[in-house]
Amino acid sequence: MIYEIIAFFLAAISSLSLVIFMTMCWARFWPRVPSKDTEKLVNEVKVGDRRVWIVTVKYHYFHQGEKYEGNTYFLFGGRPFSSKEKAEEAEMPDRVFVCPVSANISYLRQDQRTFWFFLGAAIFGYIVTPFIFLLS
Repeated sequence: MIYEIIAFFLAAISSLSLVIFMTMCWARFWPRVPSKDTEKLVNEVKVGDRRVWIVTVKYHYFHQGEKYEGNTYFLFGGRPFSSKEKAEEAEMPDRVFVCPVSANISYLRQDQRTFWFFLGAAIFGYIVTPFIFLLS
């Protein structure tokens, strides 16, 4: 019984990871519009005894004649930076990706590690799930 629960949970996580990966693939083809008044802040965060830096942004953009505000730097999150200098050097694109379905959803960049992580999680889960079922 416990193996079936674990397998079901793993399959659900794998499916969610695949959906996020596919969404990130689709989001690479969203229309891009110029961003206006982009503000970038670098915040220090303490994780245990380690310090990392996170980039937060604020910007606005016009899409089909309407003004929108956004604050998403990395779509579906991204890695923190290991030093303040690296965070401050982070690229600030001058164009925003805008969702064609809902123009209030936008982002500036995608983190490559996050992109490949979701694909890897989906593949791993789909490979391991049948073996867990075999254990039951």
